[in-house]
Amino acid sequence: MLKILGIAFLHTPHKTPSILLIRHFLFHRSFSIIILNASNMSTILTDRLLADNSLRNLEDYGISLVARLNTKFETANYPQDVEISIRSIQSLYRELNEQLAPFLRSCSKRDALAKKQDIGYDSIDPASQITDDTISHINSILARLSEDMTGGRISLPEECPEIASMVQLMLILISMANMLSLGKFLLSTTLPLVDDIAYYDNVRGSSLAVGIYTVQTFPSTILALLSHLYVKLAAQHAYHTVREIPSWVPCWFKVVYQQWMKWIAPLPNVALKNVSTFLQSPAAYVVSRQKYSHSIVKMFITSTVGLPFLYASSRAKYHRKALARLRTHNIRRIGYLIDEILPLIKFNGSSVLKFNHQINVGLKMLCGSNFDGKSDENAGMSHSVSDDLTELTSICQTHIPSLKHSTHHLVRHHNQPSFLTRFWPLALIGYKYVPEIVQQVVNNREAAILWIRTNIVETVSSFARNWIVKPLVNIWKTIRHDDSSKIAITSKNSLNSDLEALERMTVDYCVENYSYFTDVPLTEANRETLVKNITAEVRSGNMDKVMRLYEQNLKTPMKAIINGNMVRNILIQVQKTKVDGDVALSGIDKIMQSQELVFGLVAASPACLVVWYIVVSTRSYLRNGYLVRFTRNHRQSALKSMNTLEKLVGIQLQISQGEQLKTSTFGDRYFNNGLIYMELINLRRQTSYIFPTFLQSDWIRDMNDVLATSQFPELRLNTIRRIWNVYGSYLK
Repeated sequence: MLKILGIAFLHTPHKTPSILLIRHFLFHRSFSIIILNASNMSTILTDRLLADNSLRNLEDYGISLVARLNTKFETANYPQDVEISIRSIQSLYRELNEQLAPFLRSCSKRDALAKKQDIGYDSIDPASQITDDTISHINSILARLSEDMTGGRISLPEECPEIASMVQLMLILISMANMLSLGKFLLSTTLPLVDDIAYYDNVRGSSLAVGIYTVQTFPSTILALLSHLYVKLAAQHAYHTVREIPSWVPCWFKVVYQQWMKWIAPLPNVALKNVSTFLQSPAAYVVSRQKYSHSIVKMFITSTVGLPFLYASSRAKYHRKALARLRTHNIRRIGYLIDEILPLIKFNGSSVLKFNHQINVGLKMLCGSNFDGKSDENAGMSHSVSDDLTELTSICQTHIPSLKHSTHHLVRHHNQPSFLTRFWPLALIGYKYVPEIVQQVVNNREAAILWIRTNIVETVSSFARNWIVKPLVNIWKTIRHDDSSKIAITSKNSLNSDLEALERMTVDYCVENYSYFTDVPLTEANRETLVKNITAEVRSGNMDKVMRLYEQNLKTPMKAIINGNMVRNILIQVQKTKVDGDVALSGIDKIMQSQELVFGLVAASPACLVVWYIVVSTRSYLRNGYLVRFTRNHRQSALKSMNTLEKLVGIQLQISQGEQLKTSTFGDRYFNNGLIYMELINLRRQTSYIFPTFLQSDWIRDMNDVLATSQFPELRLNTIRRIWNVYGSYLK
């Protein structure tokens, strides 16, 4: 659960103290452990065996050798000791074949699919069939064969050379199995070292990380110091004696007092000596820092408060250097194993080549603590089968287990702290505060639910309903010319009713005051004409007659007020003003209705922009945010591997062309070759999280092309560049 929760903090770009604290606690191999299946990567080893049909030829040769031996055993009349030797060798060879049968079947299937250019062959891992139990059984067969030959129960008579050939074949098969197992072991122990080295680089990357690492490792540091003191104190206790017992000690307590004093008396000297040794390196660093410091306060802080942090930093540097050294040695061993030892396991067509001694020499040198990759001058000398058997037995029972034990010891001693060591502060904080917080949440769950419903759910729903749904519905109605969506300041019939009222008021007023305009008497004939003319003038906005009457009334205002003409005229003008206002508003309505779609889009734009921003931010968050931010590290690791791979192949190309390199950044030939294989493996495991599914098959095929072109550096370099051109966009 902590691994899942820690994804959000593993790769955050923000360098706030809280984020860095949690990030440091959660920095571990949570993702790389998933893909550290070294056996899936060890197909490189079996591919070298399948390169020139050597394994198939060896298998066929073994079948023919068994057939010849059976034929001779049935037809020839051998002595009893020879018959016993034949039966014993046949039994051991049959048992060895039973152990190697799954591996051989997987090799045959992989070889057949590879010839058909079937991409599915990459999923077949023959080396995975050689497990630790298989190696133990094979080594027990080797031990029994050695005991029988040493004890004289099995001999190699000259009259039956097939026995010696079968023993040689068995030795080659046993060497092959142990080499594959050793290669798997080297891969499985080398791959996690990259994560361990990255962990210590992260620790030493900032002062805050060093402080967190100090807190994390403080209990283990104290425990290591106490255990170291106990070992030294136990050594002092073995020979320390109490010379004199004080007189005040009771007789019944003298034995207990004597035993206590054997532990307590040497404690001060042992503690002082070993604590100083334990802190020698940080103390020396403090002294060197104080030489260049003129501040007493800074010297005091560095000598007291800063000493634990300096010790933690020095220990992290020490562990990182040891892991880097082990990684370099393992990579050189892998390169030597693949390029020099595995090619020795082959068949010449007529007999098993006398390469057992060379294989044994190579394995012995490979398992040595000071591996230098230099060949033995006596490797080509002829040796007997018994000598090769003795050498191989010693290698399988002593040298290979010793290498594995020393490697396990180094990894266990120098790798990143355990899960408990890294997380005990968080566990302590969680034990202190998490139960109380959980209890409060449970007790106040109804209030929390109500708060969430009121402040989050209702807010979101109201925003969506009022600012997204309604504007979009109005836009849809506008597009469909729905009258219910029309924007209007005034009602439809407001202007018509006001205009008709103004017409009636004006017509009545002008008719009653007809005599003012003309001397012609008003008759029914000209009344209609007058009404039409006045109505037309009013509709066109001409109020000339009303205004003339208003001017006349102003000459005698009191009289006009008394008889009502002035008030009536003013009210007509008020109605005219109202009609003019309605006309203006009606014009505005027409303008708004013509731009109604624009207004709808403007109204919906802010909400749509907010939704668009949320969607884009969420998409970017899911792609590059904290939930899957770890893919960025995978991309960076893949880019580094591609860069290193191209550099190494470029160096190989220069060497093949006869160019002399003054300096080599990467090391010798075996280191370069081993690093190429390791970078290819790292590319395979890193890109499994980056590339889409439809590209995986093409990517695997291109990786296999890089492996297949190991003898042609120029072609390999072109293949790498082609891979970069095709897949570079996914790695950026």
